Amino acid sequence: MTDITQVLQSKRRLCLASDEKYYTDRHLTITDEIISHNSERLNWFTTIALVIFHAGAIAALFFFTWKLFLITVALYWATTGLGISVGYHRLHTHRSFKTPIWLDYTFAICGALTLEGGPVSWVATHRIHHQKSDHDGIRTRPAMASGGLMSAGCSSAKRIT
Repeated sequence: MTDITQVLQSKRRLCLASDEKYYTDRHLTITDEIISHNSERLNWFTTIALVIFHAGAIAALFFFTWKLFLITVALYWATTGLGISVGYHRLHTHRSFKTPIWLDYTFAICGALTLEGGPVSWVATHRIHHQKSDHDGIRTRPAMASGGLMSAGCSSAKRIT
């Protein structure tokens, strides 16, 4: 399966599926192929953004104020707490609750600011994680399953499309 259009279509079907019967072995095979095909390519946009952020963090040491520190903590909470935990994970992946469309988009934008990928990509990858880890009473963390804790921090710089 080398045509990118077919890959994206199969990924969207995984993301939009709402019941368990849709996840079959065929989709797992296609998904494994997608991940193995793209897992070694570097996402240059994310890599450059992370380098710039880290350079900014070093520069911020020379311009420290408590006001800027509190703003940084608030923005971090908005992107990770609201964007990833509430938005991508609970709302988009598990459909745990319903929100007005404007709030849905707000959570999606906050999640995208973390540079972990767009909502469709994140949701599809996370549903694949649950599909492979939530069986026979065994629950694993994606970081541990994919290469250990040291590789977990670098996973957002690798493209999984």
